[in-house]
Amino acid sequence: MSDCDSESEKRSSTPEYKKFKRGESSKKLTHRKQKYRVEWEQDSKFKGWITNSNDTTKARCRACNVEFTAEITVIKNHAKSLKHALKVKSLPNTTITSMFNKPESSVQTQSKIAEIKFTGFMTEHNVSFNSADHLTNLIKNCFPDSKIAQNMSLGRFKATQISKNVIGACAEEEIVSYLKCSKFSLIIDESTDISSVKTLCICVRFFHPKTCKIDTLFWKLIQIFSDDEPEKAKEGATSQRLYEEIIKILSKNNIPLQNMIGFASDGCNTMFGSKNSVASKLANDIPGLMLQKCTCHSLHLCASEACKKLPRRCEDLARNIYGFFKNSAKRQAMFKEFQDFCNTEPHKILRPAQTRWLSLLQVVKRILEQWEPLKLFFTSNYLEHRLIASEEIYIALNKQEIKLFYFFLEWVLPKFVELNKYFQSEKVVISYLHDRMVMCFKDLLSAFMDPNYINRTPLGKINPTDNTHFLLITNMYLGIGVLNNIDSVEQATKLDFLERCRDFLITACLQIQKRYNFEDPVLSQLSILNINNIKKGTGTTLLPLMKSLPQICDLQNTSQIQKIDDQWRKLSHFEDLPESTEIDVFFANLRQVTDFSGEFIFPDLCNFVLSVLSLPHSSASCERQFSKVNLIKTKSRNRMITDTLNGHILSSQQLQKDCANFKPDNKMLRNMMSDKLYQAGTAAGKENPEQSDDIIFEDL
Repeated sequence: MSDCDSESEKRSSTPEYKKFKRGESSKKLTHRKQKYRVEWEQDSKFKGWITNSNDTTKARCRACNVEFTAEITVIKNHAKSLKHALKVKSLPNTTITSMFNKPESSVQTQSKIAEIKFTGFMTEHNVSFNSADHLTNLIKNCFPDSKIAQNMSLGRFKATQISKNVIGACAEEEIVSYLKCSKFSLIIDESTDISSVKTLCICVRFFHPKTCKIDTLFWKLIQIFSDDEPEKAKEGATSQRLYEEIIKILSKNNIPLQNMIGFASDGCNTMFGSKNSVASKLANDIPGLMLQKCTCHSLHLCASEACKKLPRRCEDLARNIYGFFKNSAKRQAMFKEFQDFCNTEPHKILRPAQTRWLSLLQVVKRILEQWEPLKLFFTSNYLEHRLIASEEIYIALNKQEIKLFYFFLEWVLPKFVELNKYFQSEKVVISYLHDRMVMCFKDLLSAFMDPNYINRTPLGKINPTDNTHFLLITNMYLGIGVLNNIDSVEQATKLDFLERCRDFLITACLQIQKRYNFEDPVLSQLSILNINNIKKGTGTTLLPLMKSLPQICDLQNTSQIQKIDDQWRKLSHFEDLPESTEIDVFFANLRQVTDFSGEFIFPDLCNFVLSVLSLPHSSASCERQFSKVNLIKTKSRNRMITDTLNGHILSSQQLQKDCANFKPDNKMLRNMMSDKLYQAGTAAGKENPEQSDDIIFEDL
């Protein structure tokens, strides 16, 4: 084969080069057109001359009166042109007033703020997220001239995500940031809601640097049993399981375990058993941790046990009267005639609670108030209809000893109820706890025991069953109502009544001794911190209190202990004390007091005392959160999952009952980005609690 033939073969196998004309291509490339962005109008380089065009893909220059492609490169090139520079100079000068006015935020930013505030409104006032679909359209129709309203896009799913991942997430992050650097107490309780979901509520109590007082805040609601982990349901809500959940949430948020100084819950064995409970496990991990059973729960149990010593027919009377009237408008209207005849207030009969004996006080007062019209009504009803239900009530109302028991309850129950209400307060009352318990205990003892024995014997060693120190049974004090009416019964009935009342008082005192330690090394010393005692200068040193709280005060650091004690001793001679009557606000203000050189005078003392005041006295805060859950999850709204509940409660808490003046911060606005607002797992098809109108109905 010749060289010419081989050369021709190579040419035939190689594709010939083809020259394309300008604008031609073998494959045309597509380019996504950029739409006009309103944010450019706030940019200092474009502000004043750039505006939108009728075509959304173009921008217009007001100075040059020309349109160009809405791309940032094109806009910048136009701004650099000589023609544009000359035209801009000819624009009207900016007025002096406008120079000092702050530039308005963009419509998008204002719309995001509006969406956050509307979501906050819904969580604060417990409005269903399903209403967001109609609410947004309603706002747009009502305010057609508002760019902010027209730019809003708030549906039920987005409202749910804002509640969880914007307001709720920011609130939780803020709480965690405080717990990382502050001493705090943990308060827990468990409950089952209307959809049979068992949850563990965790609240934290600490000195809040923003409010400058001791706050108890909701932190987390943890679902104990989930469908994804059936093996945990077999284990049950054991102390080990609850303990692991607590440690898990602390470690997940990198909160030092040593920052926890107190733990409170109800007194059940799971929480406060002596050997294998949540409290005992935490105490092993944190030496010096203060463990406090819920005072309110303890008082309720004391009253419940004591009431068992009274005749059952007292409670039955209250329940039977309510049951007779509750579903009959006719009977209530007929009873109104007897109320008018007896000239008594037309009040309705109250319902006795199934489990809360302390709620019985209002029921007792109402029945005593309506005793005469009730007596006349049931006498008439029984004689006319001969019903068994009315016969039992008729017989009880005509027994004078039953009325005596009601007079006794009207006197004795307020001693528990008032104390219970006092310790349900969100204010700092732990420094008054011991004195109030002592006062209540002595008040009950003095009704049936020798006052000399009470005064000379330590309260923890008093024996309420020692009959050698009893008063004569006829000399017991059982209230004015009993004193005025006790002579109207026979002697045998009178003695039986007095013995039952004494048994009530003995049982109540024994239960108080069982549930409260009158020799508690911490609570018995906290009254020294009360403002009145500070002004009197009753305490010369805080050393005994510091020794009993090693978790708050490092006993090895003698120099720090000396500083605290020196500042405490100086306090009794200090003249310019804060005027506040609240103990936590008092020490928060005292911490800011400086000398002539600007140095703080009481920094170490105030930090120590504010940590002490962060100790818990009850678990009522968790009970309040469960009450919120019962208001949020109702029969017609019972599919809400625990994550959404968390966001709902945290959002409501963050607004502080002031949705109108609530101002979303920059962190919340940053969380409005899609990647944070619709986090993985939520937008991917996971069931949203309010996206479905299905309802789980109870069995009929």
